[in-house]
Amino acid sequence: MNDTPVIERLRRVNPLPQEPDSPPIAPLLERLDESVRSLHEPLRIGGSTRGARVRRPLALAGAAACGIALGGLVLMAIPGGGGTFNVAAAMYRALTPDAGVLQMTTITERTIGSQTATTMHEQLWTAQKPRRMRIVMTDAEGEVSESALDTAPLKLLQWSQWQPDVIKQSAPGGVETTERSPVEALRELYAKGELTVVGKTTLDGRAVWQLEVHPSAPTPTLNGQRLPNPEVLVDASTFVPLEFVDESVANEHGTPELLISKVHYIEYQQLPTTPQSEALLQLAEHPGAHVQNEE
Repeated sequence: MNDTPVIERLRRVNPLPQEPDSPPIAPLLERLDESVRSLHEPLRIGGSTRGARVRRPLALAGAAACGIALGGLVLMAIPGGGGTFNVAAAMYRALTPDAGVLQMTTITERTIGSQTATTMHEQLWTAQKPRRMRIVMTDAEGEVSESALDTAPLKLLQWSQWQPDVIKQSAPGGVETTERSPVEALRELYAKGELTVVGKTTLDGRAVWQLEVHPSAPTPTLNGQRLPNPEVLVDASTFVPLEFVDESVANEHGTPELLISKVHYIEYQQLPTTPQSEALLQLAEHPGAHVQNEE
């Protein structure tokens, strides 16, 4: 991943042809190990151990159909011999869109050296069948832009503070077949078998599962050292994402520097289908703005 706004990355992912089977979540939660395990302590999985390295506590962000077992997935053993619980599969299931409206708020941060800055604040609402999406983005300068997509019929409306009197209307090709839910990239990582469960930790006092991304391409290096793989933190009870962390190399000051990109999932909830929630999918009123058709 890089510092490209995460929602733009997510909108380019391919749809999954089908969903893999995963165990029901609710009956297993009572048997799930709720203890907080130090990341210094190795996980014992099927008689073997895997060292869990200590890293900073996600974004985001990337589809093949998967079978019963996916390469690279670590199954967490349930104490008492009650079978296994697949944390990554639970995340996949929690992120499967339902018939309502998904409401999500994210904040994207970049840290270079000792400087941390918020680069994007995004509010998003989306629904399926037919697929609709509305995004309100606020950039680092406080400028606001908004877009609303409808796929039946296909129509994209865009407005921004740079041109407050214009609402651009277009029909982007291919979007009806490539765009799914805004967290499709996380679901795709599961489908590709690119997630490994590291262990359980805490984030702001909240119990979370820590999952590591193992992308097909190697991570970059800095000062001869390979950078850590991206990381996803999901809530230990609901399995929805809380944070995505990705480390890369920046050259903003003439020399290579470590760039840490974080996407914080401030809000993630499924709203029931009501006139009020459906209205959230529509472009807001912009008095005085006129519609401008674009090719």
